[in-house]
Amino acid sequence: MPEWLQKMVKNIPVSVESPSANNLGIQAGVYGALMVSTFVSGASPTSAGQYIGADVSGLLLATSFGASLYFLSKKRMSLGKAAVITIGGIVVGAVIGSAVEHWLQVDIVPFYGLHSPAVIVSEFILFSQFLVSVYLR
Repeated sequence: MPEWLQKMVKNIPVSVESPSANNLGIQAGVYGALMVSTFVSGASPTSAGQYIGADVSGLLLATSFGASLYFLSKKRMSLGKAAVITIGGIVVGAVIGSAVEHWLQVDIVPFYGLHSPAVIVSEFILFSQFLVSVYLR
C-alpha cells in the first residue's frame, strides 16, 4: 500500500465493540421492522399491478439513516463522525446489494415475490446500517 494510505488507515478513529444485550435488542427491533417493511412493500403489488418497492424504499432508507445517526450519537460520538460512518455503511451495503441483485436479477425472475431490484439493494443497505450502528464506535 502507498505510504499515505498506510498512515490514513492507522489514524482511523473507529473501533469495533460488542454491544450490550439491551442495545442489541432495541436496534435489532428497529432495523428488523424496517427490513420487514421494505420486504412487504416490494412484495405487494398496487391496485394497478405495478410494484411500489422503489417508492417506499427511499423513505425507509432515510429512516434508517436517521436511526443510525441516533444510535451512534448515543455512544457519545460526534455527529460528523457518526455521519461518515453511516454513509460508509450505506456505500458498503449498496455495493454488496447491487452485486447480489445483479446475480439474482429479480426484475427478470422474481425472488420470493420481489420484483424490484431496489428492494434487494435496500435490504442489504439496512442490514449494513444495523451492523454499523451496533458494532462500530
